[in-house]
Amino acid sequence: MNPKERLIQCAIEIGFDLIGVCGPDKLSEAEEILTRRQEEGYLTPFTPACIEERVNPAKTFPEVKSIISVGLSYAHSRDKVPNPELTAGKAPAKAKLSGRMARFAWGRDYHAVLREKVNSLMQEWQQSLGYTLNWAAYVDTGPLPDRAVAWRSGLGWYGKNCTLISPKFGSWFVLGEILVDIYLEPDQPLKDSCEECDRCLRACPTGALEEPYRLNAYRCVSYLTQAPGLIPRELRQAMGRQLYGCDLCQEVCPHNLQAEIGGNGEFHHAEPHLEEFLALSNQKFKAAFGKTTAGWRGKKLLQRNAVIALGNSGSPEALPALIRAMADPRPEIRGHAAWALGQIGGPEAKEVLEQALAKELRPEVRAEIAQALQNRKV
Repeated sequence: MNPKERLIQCAIEIGFDLIGVCGPDKLSEAEEILTRRQEEGYLTPFTPACIEERVNPAKTFPEVKSIISVGLSYAHSRDKVPNPELTAGKAPAKAKLSGRMARFAWGRDYHAVLREKVNSLMQEWQQSLGYTLNWAAYVDTGPLPDRAVAWRSGLGWYGKNCTLISPKFGSWFVLGEILVDIYLEPDQPLKDSCEECDRCLRACPTGALEEPYRLNAYRCVSYLTQAPGLIPRELRQAMGRQLYGCDLCQEVCPHNLQAEIGGNGEFHHAEPHLEEFLALSNQKFKAAFGKTTAGWRGKKLLQRNAVIALGNSGSPEALPALIRAMADPRPEIRGHAAWALGQIGGPEAKEVLEQALAKELRPEVRAEIAQALQNRKV
């Protein structure tokens, strides 16, 4: 059995769903995409600025001779067929006061899960080879673009929504890569199989998918749920009840409807109750969400998203939580709570907003209150 065959066998035994190999050559396809996105101003603050470092594996690991791409599915049997109301950005009545986490954030932080499996893989593989390798591994933390490496390694093709799609697991998988100082036979990229389908483009609530394979990340709901500060007013309704991430363009994908179920799906915190979420102390937030993928963004940002979700619920039942939020010491919470009260409207909301305007000192919050009072619902 050659080294690559041993690698694949170890990966299967450890529980990886996808594995492929590519060479150490410059990621020229990614360089072209990143350069265009940089020129258009579409690279977000979450993206390393130096493109050369991102596309040249030798800059990351000078000894590199091969790159191993690994994937772990988070497809869930519970949501094999998406609720059409959710796909349309609407919530069924019973779920109006519940938020939504993107699937990859339902369980334990995938960064930790993947790192553990990568370490186990390298330990088992080296043991089976009988010698030690030099290697470096990254899980959404290194300069190399994970999807570009995975595409070149044959794990999937680029979908029109810019996700990577596997014939077996759809786009429901997370990625990591391992740079090693041993030559392995590379795999070949897969052919694009999206054909004429454009469901993902039509499902995007903000128009962030401007055309096939072209994403304006600053309008993407997933980015908005992670961006600091005040969310642009014109995009808040499109966020629906998302607390972290967004799956809408994936939920409508035919390849995801047919995806096999992976063995790594967890259901913790899939739909937290918004009022309870807003009431979490730092200690309780850390205990409940500290080990999830969403936890790294912190309580303030996610509670801001919860306030927006309450406003989008349109339910008078959200008023008590929003009224309490108007007294929150954090201006981001007060500002979005004012907007949310304006969305729900009614005499009680108007009275609270008028009282808040009389004593609010922060100009950005005052602007939100004044705008909410002009809302025809208030």
